[in-house]
Amino acid sequence: MTTKIKRSLYIGLGGTGMKTLVNTKRMFLETYGKVPPMIGFLGIDTDKGEYRKDTTKDKNNQAVVLDPDETMPISVVDAKEIFQVNAPSGHMSWIPEKNLYALTSMTQGAGQVRSNGRFAFTVNYKELKNKVVSAINKITHARISSNPDYELLSSDIEIHLIFSVCGGTGAGTFINMAYLLKEIAPQCKLTGYGVLPDVFEAMSNSGMAKVKPNAFGAIQDLDWLMHFDGTRSITLDYITEAPSFDTKPFNAFFFIDNKNANNDTYTDISEIAELLSLALVTSAGELSTASASVIDNLEKNIMEGDMNIEDKRAWISGLGVCEIIYRGKTLQEIYALKSAKRIIEMLLNNCEDSDAIVNEWIDKPEVNIRENNNKDNVIDFLLDKMPKHQLVEIEDKANARAEVNQWMQNDALKLSEIRKKMAEKSLQLTERVNQELQNLMIKQMNQPCGVGGCVSILEGLKDNVDIFLGEMTEELDQIRNHTIPSRENSLKIAIQDLTDYNAKFFKSRNRVAELADQVIAAATQLAAIQRDALRHESAVSFFNGFKQTLQETALQVENIRKQLIGVLNNIQVKIAENQNLVGRNPRTFQIDLAQNTMVNVKDDDLNISDFINSLALTNGIYDFGKQLTADTENALLGYCRKLTHAQSFGNRTIDDIINKMDQEEFDRLLKLAAIKSEPLFRFDYHGHTPQERPTNSFY
Repeated sequence: MTTKIKRSLYIGLGGTGMKTLVNTKRMFLETYGKVPPMIGFLGIDTDKGEYRKDTTKDKNNQAVVLDPDETMPISVVDAKEIFQVNAPSGHMSWIPEKNLYALTSMTQGAGQVRSNGRFAFTVNYKELKNKVVSAINKITHARISSNPDYELLSSDIEIHLIFSVCGGTGAGTFINMAYLLKEIAPQCKLTGYGVLPDVFEAMSNSGMAKVKPNAFGAIQDLDWLMHFDGTRSITLDYITEAPSFDTKPFNAFFFIDNKNANNDTYTDISEIAELLSLALVTSAGELSTASASVIDNLEKNIMEGDMNIEDKRAWISGLGVCEIIYRGKTLQEIYALKSAKRIIEMLLNNCEDSDAIVNEWIDKPEVNIRENNNKDNVIDFLLDKMPKHQLVEIEDKANARAEVNQWMQNDALKLSEIRKKMAEKSLQLTERVNQELQNLMIKQMNQPCGVGGCVSILEGLKDNVDIFLGEMTEELDQIRNHTIPSRENSLKIAIQDLTDYNAKFFKSRNRVAELADQVIAAATQLAAIQRDALRHESAVSFFNGFKQTLQETALQVENIRKQLIGVLNNIQVKIAENQNLVGRNPRTFQIDLAQNTMVNVKDDDLNISDFINSLALTNGIYDFGKQLTADTENALLGYCRKLTHAQSFGNRTIDDIINKMDQEEFDRLLKLAAIKSEPLFRFDYHGHTPQERPTNSFY
């Protein structure tokens, strides 16, 4: 859509002008997305620091400042020396002798001395002239007309000069600047905006002795010049140039006080700067041409003398603004933030029976690691208790020990082979169980109460592993210290009994066989318990390793939990900031339709699964631990800002709200807007009656 706009240059003088310019630039950026090419800014001040300290924040909390080519410092370092060089030639005779004391270095302002401001302007006249020419050329360049994104509303150049009449820079330079602009662009429409002293006195009780005298002097000068009609002229001495003028300096002029006819009072210049900025931005857009512009009407009234009193020509107008705002995007952000907060709370809670999940997982076929009095799942997996090749016969009854030892070493307890097999089985079990643990964590975490559930599940698994380890260790201690020695002794006795009986001359074959069977049984039992010891050792090693895995996994989950808590803390701060933005008292000139709007989030509005599916992460929330906290916060808010209820706040317009008002509510809104729009300008006819009463006009 083509943007229709006027070619406009905004020039700010002194601190008040600078504040207004940065606010105006911010409003252009927020209204149009960027500063249109036919819009220009030029900030002029004797205080170099003003360019750095005067900033504002846009709706994205980004600083808005004037660019270097939009500023022109007119500071003076050797003011006294410059005066002494030029004064003998008759230049600068306009400086009152009593003001010569103030001609010192002007790098931090003009010291509230009007002649200092004019002096700085004079010294920097050539540079200023070049800067103004450059600024006007920039907004009138021919390529602007061929830009398809914009349509010029007129061929005129509108220049707006903003300042206060109270300090040294603004009050001392505005007349010179007005005539410089008339010299460079004689056909321009030049409008002045002069801030009166009461707001500065409201801000401070000290350092304000000169603001009213400065204002009085500036108004006297301006009043005399605004009655120029070509019958008299003024010459301005710039040492190397001395242009003369016989026309009034401004086409239209507004004074801005800090009170209106209702005595509504503004107590800070920043608020007045914002009010002025709103009027300035509006003056460049389509609203300004819906009918004849405010400036055109004012100039027409001045020319026709409609509001003259006797022989006194009226040339001043007041300015007031009311802005009706609806912070829909802020409400949308509050809803998104509250939704993100609630999602985090849901994830951090534990709303499932973690004990049931733990026990089911331990016993599932892919895991199967329970160890208690009834089940030996791990040790049975690692190694069979009984040797594969049984000892079935003692051939040499007289040398049973040798046969038993050979069977033990080569079959029942072939340690190198057994340890290798158990290592392979243990690695297999470890990899399988660890993978199943990760699968459990990913599955559990990517659902409501996921993080809290994972914490409880890991604690439950650790408790079970501690029980299993305790049982394994206790059993291993019993085997090593009691069972194996007992079985070794039983085998020793059985072998001795067989050897002794077999050595007798008279012996029974059946008794020999019986004693040999006892040796085989004792050897088999010893081999089994020794294999059981090896199984227990390997199981203890497995559980210790798995316990380490649980600890590492718990750290991963804890990192995710801490990250979510960090995001939660950030979000809570942002909720407070945005609620304060909506809940605060609006500017004096504003009506905030969002001020009493409640933003509530219901759990039914949220779907954790949808959020998880929106994540561009392989393992969903489980991968949060691999990214920055800011990325997690962005993922949450990115999803929540798209929620239907959130967008309903952001897409709602002022029209939507007003259309739902009944007639009484609408009338009340308009009446309040009219009251707030009362011009910040009070006047007194002193008993005289003007030809026509001043007319208030409203957008």
